[in-house]
Amino acid sequence: MLKFNFKTLTIFIVSVLASTANAAFQTPDSNTNGWGGWTRGDVGTLYAEWDNFNTYPTDSTPDVGSFNTTSSSITETTGAAFITNGGFGNIYSPTVATDFDIFINGALASGPVQVAVQLFTIGAEYGLFQLNGQSADSVIETRRESIVAFGQPTFSVDTLLLWNLTDIPASGFNFDLSAAASSMSLAGISFDIGSTAPVPLPAAAWMLLSGILGMGFFGRRSYSSVS
Repeated sequence: MLKFNFKTLTIFIVSVLASTANAAFQTPDSNTNGWGGWTRGDVGTLYAEWDNFNTYPTDSTPDVGSFNTTSSSITETTGAAFITNGGFGNIYSPTVATDFDIFINGALASGPVQVAVQLFTIGAEYGLFQLNGQSADSVIETRRESIVAFGQPTFSVDTLLLWNLTDIPASGFNFDLSAAASSMSLAGISFDIGSTAPVPLPAAAWMLLSGILGMGFFGRRSYSSVS
């Protein structure tokens, strides 16, 4: 006869939930929510994404990918959570509202910058998400899927959070994420940070533009003289 303790049963339930829904994260060069405008890996951009957490309480290796970051880490701070099994690697606690400190840092020249975070949760949802103590300028729910597990309804949710900053924070990009209640399964998270400053024209382009304008000016004077 099989015997399950509470933690084993909880891990199994969360694994089932994770297997029935997947994140549908957008990219900064292809989305329908009016953010981004750059490509991951471009100069002046940062990117880090986790879909499968491998170490607890701190995971410093974004398994999906990262570009231009000098450091990136996510730490669950209560110490009362665990990584679910079954190959899904979610961070989950059935007893406490989990809390995360997240750091994304890299070499960015100057602001202004846009910060886009995409969050994939199952079960309980998040209650707080701040960047350096600042709430997001915009929060968009991009997907919500109803799930029933063992007769209990719950949701799989993707959320997009956007911050528009006038300058790069001196202390780096430090995030605080807290669950609204126990039983939030953190299944995935991505960070895209890009400069929104106008791209200056190179010197050669300015010379070409000046030449074209000059030709137009002299052509106008020549036409006026003939008239």
